[in-house]
Amino acid sequence: EDFPLMAEQSSPRWSAALGAWIDVVQVGESEDAFFLSARSRTPNSKRLLEFLVNLRLHLLRAFGKKVDLNVTCHSLASGEFVVNFAPVACLQRISVPKGEGCMGLDFDFQNPETGERVTQHTLPCALVDCSHGKGNVLAASDEFWRVALEGR
Repeated sequence: EDFPLMAEQSSPRWSAALGAWIDVVQVGESEDAFFLSARSRTPNSKRLLEFLVNLRLHLLRAFGKKVDLNVTCHSLASGEFVVNFAPVACLQRISVPKGEGCMGLDFDFQNPETGERVTQHTLPCALVDCSHGKGNVLAASDEFWRVALEGR
């Protein structure tokens, strides 16, 4: 698999109504660090798409602009597809004294729900995404680049 995290499983359960294996995969220590996985041979089925759209609407109504969603679909060697639906916090850019921010600058990013700032954590990279159909990793240094690719 090109993206092993995308194929992670926890306790998948078959939903005949959706024609998919549905799973909630914990990816961090916080209770809100998870993604929903739907594994199906027909990820574009009307019922599965309606389920995902309604889940999105429910989360947006519940959390408003405090949450964003990352939804991706990946093909698997088995002929199935996995749709991952991950809620993510919308970080806010904040001003901080010069030298205390990201890469020593005068700004940081804060999670409005938890109050945590990016610089409070040793993150190996500032960005991991697949917005262009390929993996992108934005690392702040050669050491962080190595950690992002090889792990700690």
